[in-house]
Amino acid sequence: MNDKKDNLPARPEIRIRPLEDGDAGQVRELVWKGVCVDDDSPLQVALKFQNLITLPFGIKYVLGTMLLVVLWLEATVDLGIRNALFLREGGRNLCLLLISVALAAWFWVVYRRQRIEQCIVGYVRRMLDEDMHDLKAFYNPRLSGDTEQSDVRAFWVAEIDDGIGQKVVVGCIGLAPHQPSGPFTAELRRLSVSSTHRHLGIASLLLQTSLSHARGNGLKKVGLGVSSYQTPAVGLYVRKGFEVVKKTKVILDGGVMVIGFMWMELHLARV
Repeated sequence: MNDKKDNLPARPEIRIRPLEDGDAGQVRELVWKGVCVDDDSPLQVALKFQNLITLPFGIKYVLGTMLLVVLWLEATVDLGIRNALFLREGGRNLCLLLISVALAAWFWVVYRRQRIEQCIVGYVRRMLDEDMHDLKAFYNPRLSGDTEQSDVRAFWVAEIDDGIGQKVVVGCIGLAPHQPSGPFTAELRRLSVSSTHRHLGIASLLLQTSLSHARGNGLKKVGLGVSSYQTPAVGLYVRKGFEVVKKTKVILDGGVMVIGFMWMELHLARV
């Protein structure tokens, strides 16, 4: 029993620290993978969902039906059924119809996947061109004329030792003022954890650090946005005390595709 415990890999030491000059590249790659590449990223989850609802009940069903029709038509000839020629002609027309439906279903799946990818990848590219274009400049606190409220901008990374003496960024989170929600309010941004370092409590440590910073600067509440394809993240936020205060939908192509978004808030005075 003791030998097995001794052979278990050591839990890496996780260090939460402010963003430094050399971190930007790792942070951008981390966020990109977290939204578009990882198996549980919003993009990959959305694409898997489209496959689930379209392929089994669409293309595969139509192709199976076509096979049954062909077998039935051949059986009518072998059995010498009356008007078999008429049945064969009608069957051919039915097969052509089913082939057309199958092709239309296939093109529909491809089109939906492309639109989902365009939507989510476009969002990430805008993000990389905005606050993540120059992380140090955007998240550096700025002077404010409001003597009661300081600028709470900040950005943190989670860092571990890769075992060969190199420090690797495996998580990140940012905090910035959010004026639409009123004074003394900030938005949590860009929370992301490397797919190879999940279930180590990194996201919780990053949240704890940012919330402590917000509370120490006199903020009354913090908010964040999350999509309907980020179920694990929503669960984490709920466990930390966040509540959904607003739900919106992005409707594309006249209702062909709908992506849900939630705005969640945490009142710091309650926790």
